[in-house]
Amino acid sequence: MGSRFRAVLGVLALILSRAAAGPAAQDAGRAASPSLDARFQKMSAHPRWSKPGAQEVLRTAYETLKEGRAKGQWPSVGLEDLATHALQEGSVLFERPAERRWGATSAAETKDFIGQTTVGPWQMTTDNIRGRYGAKYGVQRDWSPAQVVEFCARNPKAQAGMILDFIEGNYGRYGRRGPYAVQAYFWLQPFLKGESGQGPWDASVLTRPMKDSGFYAKQVLCGVSHQVHGLLYWLAVNEAWDEILEVAAAWRNQRKLDAAGRATQEPGGFELKPEDLKYMPDATIRERIARCLRPPGAGREAAPGGPPALVPGLTLDRGAVIRGPRDRRRLALVFTGGSYADGAPRILDDLRARGIRASFFFTGDFLRTPAFRKVVDRVREEGHYLGPHSDRHPQYASWDSPPKLLVGRKEFDDDLSANLETMKSIGFPPEKARFFLPPFEHHTPEVAEWTRARGMVLVNLTPGTRSPADCMEDDDPRFVPAAEIEGSILDREKSGPDGLRGFLLLMHVGASPKRTRDRLHDRLGGLLDEIARRGYEFARVDELLSAAKP
Repeated sequence: MGSRFRAVLGVLALILSRAAAGPAAQDAGRAASPSLDARFQKMSAHPRWSKPGAQEVLRTAYETLKEGRAKGQWPSVGLEDLATHALQEGSVLFERPAERRWGATSAAETKDFIGQTTVGPWQMTTDNIRGRYGAKYGVQRDWSPAQVVEFCARNPKAQAGMILDFIEGNYGRYGRRGPYAVQAYFWLQPFLKGESGQGPWDASVLTRPMKDSGFYAKQVLCGVSHQVHGLLYWLAVNEAWDEILEVAAAWRNQRKLDAAGRATQEPGGFELKPEDLKYMPDATIRERIARCLRPPGAGREAAPGGPPALVPGLTLDRGAVIRGPRDRRRLALVFTGGSYADGAPRILDDLRARGIRASFFFTGDFLRTPAFRKVVDRVREEGHYLGPHSDRHPQYASWDSPPKLLVGRKEFDDDLSANLETMKSIGFPPEKARFFLPPFEHHTPEVAEWTRARGMVLVNLTPGTRSPADCMEDDDPRFVPAAEIEGSILDREKSGPDGLRGFLLLMHVGASPKRTRDRLHDRLGGLLDEIARRGYEFARVDELLSAAKP
């Protein structure tokens, strides 16, 4: 058995194991990160959570999140998010009697500008609970504020569930842990209009005039004088370094929103810097986070123009985009090609018959193969996206969890450059190849950083279906019949969080001649028709992810 074939089996085993992990784990974008149980254990042992009231708040958050995850809820929200917001908003309540900890606080106590009554450690307003978030937990719209408070005081987990719903909604709308998503916890609309949060970022958020107040979102992430333990700190305590890289990328890539919340082409200017960690008390943690915040490729020459601006609401894994926004019923079909192309004519025919534009990522070897030239020409002529998939399909990372880098920067650069040069030689301008899909659909955070330093964005498949197994050979024990693969995709649409919204659905343009029992591309047309019948649109990868129109 050749080394390349063993590598293929390795990646397919990894992908299929992810598919079996369940929707919540698949969508969290944290495959190699610590478990929820491990995070709770580490945080509960920290001195900041040592007192009984704080322990109760943290345990309530943990148990509510764990119960919800078992049902596929709140895939984007972590225990660290809940803990940080509780510290920022309601830590003064932790050690008060239970009826005060989970009950009402007056506008005078919280110095609320609008005169709102808030509830519990996450400080949700009674109006929001009654009018928007409480119904699924049993709150009635016609209840008085006193009835809302009484209900919440008796149901701490309902409070945690409501704030989880709120944070999950903002992450889906504005991007997980992005600046606008975090700012929405406080008061987003005045910030969008330039009426608040325009002072020094670490100034009080209660300053008058409001325009001179501090930037709440950065205070939540980095910590501030009165609350030094921010979200980045708790992620570091849990050694969730991949998630810190995701946060850094989300803030760096965020484009400015206009007053109506629409994305513009103007850079947001939200890049986090090591000096923003000045309030963080632990020097070792501070330095490790600072390394994650430094721009990828720092100290090296970056590609002209930099990576493309991305839309909000993306899901990342180890720095790669693995899912687009979930605000619409839209997904991208992604096809990779290396050694085989037997399914390509049928795939292209089915796409053309339905007016669908897809995305194709080919290796340099594929592009240089004369027998595949007609396929490449059709991809170009029929308006599909063509991107690089490495030159000779080397293995960048081990199959460990988390994966270990197997190549150096020069080897990576040389391989990607060769792929791009081959694209150029057949008439595809490399500057239009802004998205790169790694070989074996496998990568590390370093690969994502190096890709960005080349002015590109690393993308990868959305886990949760069995579509990557469409190239398995007949005698392989992990062979998956095409009908079962198709079923896994449609089942995922029906039962998974947000269906197939924002999916990067990956398949192959060909398979080894040793796969003879059936081929997924023979069922592709019917599959596309059924997905369309369920109300979905199809887009190229650049159309799905880029803020600028391709």
